[in-house]
Amino acid sequence: MNIRTALLAVLAAILAAAPLLAGCASEHRSGVGFGDSTRTALAAQTLDPLAGGDAPVEGLDGKWAATAMKNYQEAPQPAREVKAVNLQSLFNVGGKK
Repeated sequence: MNIRTALLAVLAAILAAAPLLAGCASEHRSGVGFGDSTRTALAAQTLDPLAGGDAPVEGLDGKWAATAMKNYQEAPQPAREVKAVNLQSLFNVGGKK
């Protein structure tokens, strides 16, 4: 195969691939605001965008809060079942139990 034939083959391949590659380069503009619904939903989940400022907390009595914390800390805990495991039962694979 001579150089001229090789160059024509490469040129033909480039021209054949050009429309396919051009499709990847174009941007789809339909006028619809893609991502707007996600940004709106995220903004709706923010209860107070100004939270965390230096303003004092209002609406929570200190004595009531202390009592609530004490009751929370002294609440009965669910019982946990603890099983004793010995080394023989851990490593006894396929043997007697």
